[in-house]
This record gives sequence, structure tokens and C-alpha cells, in this order.
Amino acid sequence: MTVVGKDFVFVHVPKSAGKSVAAFLGGTTKGIPGHAPLWYLRQSLGVHHFAFGTVRNPWARMVSAYMFITQKPLRRNDPIDEINRAKSLSFKDWLLHDEFFPKTMSFGAKTGNPAFNGDRSRFG
Repeated sequence: MTVVGKDFVFVHVPKSAGKSVAAFLGGTTKGIPGHAPLWYLRQSLGVHHFAFGTVRNPWARMVSAYMFITQKPLRRNDPIDEINRAKSLSFKDWLLHDEFFPKTMSFGAKTGNPAFNGDRSRFG
């Protein structure tokens, strides 16, 4: 979710309290993709608003992402096979699994600046 105000843009980093911040700011802006990267927002809006976001302890963020994927109720358009594969993995194995790790860090990857650049094996 993204919130665009008169002089600001709130960029929501997934699993980092974005819903709470967006609610405080008055809700999301219609017509803007939910987790749009800043370059896209600047290009779409045609201006350079003050931009900010929230960050979270990377470990807590990954735990939250894992819990979200493995414990959320299924919805109609969810990738059921992918969710079932994630549910079959321990947290450690999920972190180390190439199919899932890039998706949890995709926000930075969209800009060419990965949110994590290091050795995942030390997480376990």
C-alpha cells in the first residue's frame, strides 16, 4: 500500500508495519500499486515528493513473512502449490530455499538494490 499526500509519499516495505502507518495517514491512494518502488512512484507522479518508509529488524521481518505464508487462510487466487511447499519447510529451510527467499526480499530487488546481500547460511 502506498499513501500519497500533498507533499509526501509513504513507500510501504512489505512486512514493516505499512498497514498501520497507512491507516494513520488516512488510507491508501487509489490507482497506485500496493508495494510500488520509489522510482515508479516518482515516474508516475511526475514530481519528487518527500518520501519515507518504515524498516524492521530483518530477522523479525523474515519470521513475519514465513508466518504470513504458512498460517494465513487460503484465498481464491493464492498460489496453492507454492504455499503448500512453503508449509512443508521448516523456517530455516524456507530461508535457505531459493524459490522463496528472493520473493521475501523482492522489494529492494525491483530497484536493483537488494535488501539483503550476504550469506544466508548463517541464518540457520
